Amino acid sequence: ATGKQTMYVLLRCKWIRWMYKHGLTDNAGSAIASFANVLMNNFRDFETGPKLAELAMLVIDRLKSKFNETRALNTGNFNVLGWVRPLKTRLPYHQRAYESGMVSGNMQGAMAAKWFGIWLMFHAAFPLAMIEADCSAAVPKMREVGCHADADLCCIAWQSALNLMGKS
Repeated sequence: ATGKQTMYVLLRCKWIRWMYKHGLTDNAGSAIASFANVLMNNFRDFETGPKLAELAMLVIDRLKSKFNETRALNTGNFNVLGWVRPLKTRLPYHQRAYESGMVSGNMQGAMAAKWFGIWLMFHAAFPLAMIEADCSAAVPKMREVGCHADADLCCIAWQSALNLMGKS
């Protein structure tokens, strides 16, 4: 493991410790989702990781912190539940993360949620025309708010959809 990976794991463990010590705060959903990510992707715990990600979803429903909701939804759904649940069931959570980010001013989280959702649509075999339409609306917005890396990732899905439709 690299130093950054080790630090990520240690910080997530610290978040969980703080949560147990001080109770639920606005970051609790993110802490639980991030720890679920560690368990799933670092330790290959495919039983506990998804359960914690589902718990994170319940915690964010209770706390109602839109800014932190975006982070928890993105992490819990893209990095954990997207690997163990049917892809089509994850799309509403990405849409919710996008909307929460837009409402709270968490533009980076909102734009990440948007491209996560677009890629999910691509991998879940949604109609290519739907993906193309979503991308054509999302990419200018991403560029407008300065999320150029997210726009570039979205453009890959957009171009792929165009290629598969024979429109490139």
